Amino acid sequence: LVLIAVFAAFAFDTGLNGSGPGAPATDVFMNALPALICAGALLVAWRRENVGGLLFSALAIGYILFTRQRPDWSMVIGGPLLLIGALFLASERMRRRARSGR
Repeated sequence: LVLIAVFAAFAFDTGLNGSGPGAPATDVFMNALPALICAGALLVAWRRENVGGLLFSALAIGYILFTRQRPDWSMVIGGPLLLIGALFLASERMRRRARSGR
C-alpha cells in the first residue's frame, strides 16, 4: 500500500503546461496509471497470492527492461515491486506447506 501511495503522490506532481483545459486532468490520469495498475495487482494478490506474486514480478521486470538506461530508477521502482512479488510467492508457498502438514 505504501508503494501505491507513493505512486499516487507522483500523479499530483504534474505541472500545468498550458496545453488546454483538459490537459491537467489527462496528465494526472497518465501519471496515476502506475498506481492504478499496482492497485489492481494488489487486489488480485489478496485473492490469489501466486498470481499476484507473478503480476508484481512481471511489473518489476517490465519496468526494469523499460528503464535499462537508468539503473537507479530501475532499482528504486523495480526493486520494491520485485520484492513484493517474491513475498507474495513465498507466502503462497508457506501456506501450501502448512496445508499439507510439512
